[in-house]
Amino acid sequence: MTWDTPAVLLVAVALWGAAFGGAPTRIQTALVDVSGPEHADVATSLQATVYNAGIAAGSLAGGVVLENAGAGALPWASLPLVIGAVLVVWTARTRGFPVRRGVR
Repeated sequence: MTWDTPAVLLVAVALWGAAFGGAPTRIQTALVDVSGPEHADVATSLQATVYNAGIAAGSLAGGVVLENAGAGALPWASLPLVIGAVLVVWTARTRGFPVRRGVR
């Protein structure tokens, strides 16, 4: 099987959706927990702003890479962003997602 097989694509999309489907709700909960109820409206509005800015920037960057280097360069161009995101999540995990005793 290769990546151009429809079954592989469908399974990959289903796994991606299952993995990231609940992420916005979980992130919003972490934002409210960290900011506190008195600043929750500002935190959640910033979340929407950052999401939309990220979508716009990713579309622009992807278009530039696609136009200049071709589709094969897209994974390599996104690798530094993925590494950066993992580092941010790793360093912020205890503050944004603290372990609470008795809660699973």
